[in-house]
Amino acid sequence: YVSLNYDAYNQKTAVYVINSSAEGAEQTKLVRHLAKPINPDSRLTVGSGFKGKMHQLVVWNVNRSISDLNDMNYAKTGIENNIVGYWPMDEASGKTAVDKVRGRNLIVGSSWFIDPSGKSAVFDGNRSVVINTELIPITSVDNFSLEFWFSGSAQKNATLFSCGKGIGDV
Repeated sequence: YVSLNYDAYNQKTAVYVINSSAEGAEQTKLVRHLAKPINPDSRLTVGSGFKGKMHQLVVWNVNRSISDLNDMNYAKTGIENNIVGYWPMDEASGKTAVDKVRGRNLIVGSSWFIDPSGKSAVFDGNRSVVINTELIPITSVDNFSLEFWFSGSAQKNATLFSCGKGIGDV
């Protein structure tokens, strides 16, 4: 499980990675102070060049802490406080991931993985999910968190998260 958290006031990102397949759920925290604010100008991109499975993509309009992630194993309703986008990615067919918050569906453009433990979108390294932030109230002066489950092997030149226009952005 990955949670990217942005503190706009301090221009700081914190990334929490929780390996739930490890015994005892191993946790990693990466913190980076930025030279300039993140500017989610029109889009947040998830999974560019990534090969693997992803589900339960969530966008919050707050900077969530590690203790806030106690809800990572539970499906969201879409009416939680501070949730601005939730795509469970449990459709198992088609090319659309449904947003349970405001109906801003995403074009996934990938195949689906189905097994008894759940459903997920499968990324082949050539596609990504782009969230149009013009429809989500996040700007360069706002805190936000982006969370999702993913599973994939070690890779080169894969980006789990980027924002802005993709030209010199974070």
